[in-house]
Amino acid sequence: SATFVRSPKTTRPILLLAAKSGRISVLENPDDSSDASTILDLRDRICHNGERGVQNIVPHPDFDNNRWIYIFYTEHKDRCLEEAGDDTPKNVVARFQMNPETLDLDYNDRQVIWRGAPSIKWNHNGGAMDFGNDGMLYITTGDSGDRSVVEPLDNLHGCILRLTDVGDV
Repeated sequence: SATFVRSPKTTRPILLLAAKSGRISVLENPDDSSDASTILDLRDRICHNGERGVQNIVPHPDFDNNRWIYIFYTEHKDRCLEEAGDDTPKNVVARFQMNPETLDLDYNDRQVIWRGAPSIKWNHNGGAMDFGNDGMLYITTGDSGDRSVVEPLDNLHGCILRLTDVGDV
């Protein structure tokens, strides 16, 4: 996943790059340079087996002022197994604030604004997200490999969620 924003330290464009395995990088002034710097490494903190991992990265519509970056990923659970119950990995959307000097994102200062239901399987995670014209964050959740869960309204699989920038409905 990749997205363009303006750098908080130079106001020049930067390209944010998110690898499924968990490395988040930035390319400063991508028209003139191809040198990417890692600004967050989630590789030991997420499950990235199958279709799990970092699914998307988006900036807040007012990124120039608040420097918020949203990342959809599968949080780590022991061995990332597919077992029934609450102990299986869950997809989350976390908000990070970019350091204006280093452009780094600090994992310890993240705010989890949404946590999904336990993953049934390692596939069909969803993960598309973007801010709408109404300023709300839209997130798609996959069926987690089980089509039967998308119709009941009492679960978070197979949904399009509409949240505020802090995770409220």
